[in-house]
Amino acid sequence: MHLACPRPPLDWAEILTPNGPFSPLVHLRATPEVVAQHAAGLAYLATPYTRKVMLNGRWNYDKSVTLSLLAAREGLRLARVGVTAVSPIVQAAEGLHAQAGAPGPKVNPLDRVFWTAWCRPMFAAARLVVVPAIPGWDESEGVFAEVAEAVGRNMPVFIYGGKT
Repeated sequence: MHLACPRPPLDWAEILTPNGPFSPLVHLRATPEVVAQHAAGLAYLATPYTRKVMLNGRWNYDKSVTLSLLAAREGLRLARVGVTAVSPIVQAAEGLHAQAGAPGPKVNPLDRVFWTAWCRPMFAAARLVVVPAIPGWDESEGVFAEVAEAVGRNMPVFIYGGKT
């Protein structure tokens, strides 16, 4: 998913600066337990996908399965501490994995416009964003866009990793 940033030029350094303009919203080095202490409503899991599923310039099924599994594990970690989370990556990837036998037109796994529109209602329903320390989180355009959108909406963001 790639949401529009609230205002340019927002970057990771600005978002992740301790005692910076977004520090009241952005909780660095969070854990599921920290999220549980602050959770009030649905959590949105922002995890890397698009760049990580590419192999030789094409979407790769096995890489997609791996990223879906990593995101699902993070959703389970949150569930164990009482946090209800939605992971667009898990839902989208599993749908893509099943589409070979599904009737109807195929969905392009890399169609940014389609997936952004599809993810938007989940993001809108969420009350906070969680960014687990899945490798590549800090290089993901989609994760960055979701975090930037969240701070632009004054939504709390919980980032498990430290500074990039």
